[in-house]
Amino acid sequence: MRLLCASDLHLGRQPAGLPGHLALDPARTATSAAWDALVDLARDADVDAVLLAGNVIDRENRSFEPLGPLERGLTVLAQNGIPVYAIAGDHDFDVLRRIADHDPVAPFHVIGRDGRWEQVTVEASGGETITVVGWSAPGPAHPGTPFVGFTPPRQSDGPVVALLHASLIDEDDEAGPGDYAPVTRHDLGGWPVDLWVMGHGHSPHYDTDDVVPLLKPGSGSPLDRRERGPHGAWMVDLAETDDARTVEARLVPLAPVRFAATELDLTGVDDLAEVESRIIGAVHEVLNDATGDDPGGHLICVSCDLTLRGQTPLHAHIPGLVDDLARTV
Repeated sequence: MRLLCASDLHLGRQPAGLPGHLALDPARTATSAAWDALVDLARDADVDAVLLAGNVIDRENRSFEPLGPLERGLTVLAQNGIPVYAIAGDHDFDVLRRIADHDPVAPFHVIGRDGRWEQVTVEASGGETITVVGWSAPGPAHPGTPFVGFTPPRQSDGPVVALLHASLIDEDDEAGPGDYAPVTRHDLGGWPVDLWVMGHGHSPHYDTDDVVPLLKPGSGSPLDRRERGPHGAWMVDLAETDDARTVEARLVPLAPVRFAATELDLTGVDDLAEVESRIIGAVHEVLNDATGDDPGGHLICVSCDLTLRGQTPLHAHIPGLVDDLARTV
């Protein structure tokens, strides 16, 4: 069975920190652009279901702006027979259920409402089935564990995927005031679950070091320059043999914007033209890496934080040079 997993789309937001002089079209850089690309990918890759691990809608903009792209994408997925199973996050704990209830026969299901664990069965076109269990955020804050009331999924013939919107903390750390429904890696072990999909964190990561694989899809599109590297959705393939169940996951970059950072040592450089050449070369290297990791051609902007270090007699001239280069389109 093939799933497309994402979280923290934050529809309704624009990435912060893009250079204003580029005058980029906001419609092309909005987080909804990544959602549109996700819908196209789900259709073209013939996935069996889309799983969303919370914060589909951003808290600060829950009006018509994000709802239009969301409903448009859900319509396309429905036309292609692709169901969507979502849990609510701390940003959309109330609005997401209203969207699902607006058309109860549509293949958009919000599970685990009000912080109550729920279990559903998802069937692929080929007859395979998986069990999806989920816990939706009950409100904008939740300092306690989400595992109150969690019971092991009922016996399933196929793999089990669990959706959770929570903060992952270290085993020896205490939860802080900003942690949402804090859990540790230990909390996720010992259950008959083949894959955990956890929203809330914005850095994409797939962890197979423990007994149960943990997928943190990260934000679908970066919200600010702290969220560096590729962002998008994860293609997950679940397979079962007589001996074992296997989970394969890979990140598919879909975001129109990417933030990056690099450093350049100018120690001993005494020619301003050489400084300019090295800066341009460093930025081009970042750009080449980003475009090479964007096979779908979704990127329209790569914003790079450049740190210059070292000692050079040209230090007084470098700020002006960098400012001129930064404004060169």
